[in-house]
Amino acid sequence: MDVTNSLSGGTLGGTLSFRTQVLDPTRNALGRISVGLASVMNTQHRSGMDLNGNLGGDFFAPQPAVVPSGAVAVSVNNVSNLTASDYQ
Repeated sequence: MDVTNSLSGGTLGGTLSFRTQVLDPTRNALGRISVGLASVMNTQHRSGMDLNGNLGGDFFAPQPAVVPSGAVAVSVNNVSNLTASDYQ
């Protein structure tokens, strides 16, 4: 039973309020930043060449966090389409 909406005061209510109003949006925004950074770095790294003439590959392999409710495959083709929201 979800009792989150019933708790609005006290230490527990303040903690839940902090989580929903500050912590969750911050974590989502940080996730967007990390995916964007990995995408830009990979693009730049693929366009380069090492001293032996070998082309660069992906430097980062972003790993999405998956809740243990089943197998999920995620692919991000356009980072600008991501929003700072929870995904289900």
